[in-house]
Amino acid sequence: MWICWLGLCALFSLPSKIWKLIENKRTKNLCAEILDGIRSPPEDLLPVINRCANELHAKGNCGSWYLTKYLLCTAWSVLNPILAFWAIDYYMCGRFRLLGISIVRNDDRISDFDQAFPFKAKCNVVAYGPAGGAQDFDALCTLPINIFNRALFPFLW
Repeated sequence: MWICWLGLCALFSLPSKIWKLIENKRTKNLCAEILDGIRSPPEDLLPVINRCANELHAKGNCGSWYLTKYLLCTAWSVLNPILAFWAIDYYMCGRFRLLGISIVRNDDRISDFDQAFPFKAKCNVVAYGPAGGAQDFDALCTLPINIFNRALFPFLW
């Protein structure tokens, strides 16, 4: 299960990394002269702005492709949480979708969540007796990861 979480974390950070590669400090370099001269009189700033505008205009249709890449990265960033919500809900057999609503309403639907993440379970314990023979015992085991999951999933919702 934790491998799924690592995959989701990677998917959340990927649009930002891709945009940083595409952008390559282009905006910062383009606006650096303007920001440096912002305190100077407008007459001194006008040639710098004209030079930046000419540089952008000289690249032709490059701006629309730049905007398209930006919008694709932004759309990916918006779709990521929606797809993650759907994936978690699918993994939990539809219980995640109703979790937050049941907590707000204070319904008894928390019992459904108890079924998804039980923190106590029956387990078999094998012990060896004094003669060396195996003896099976039924025990009540605590599942600490599910205790953590019970706190984490309402927070994620």
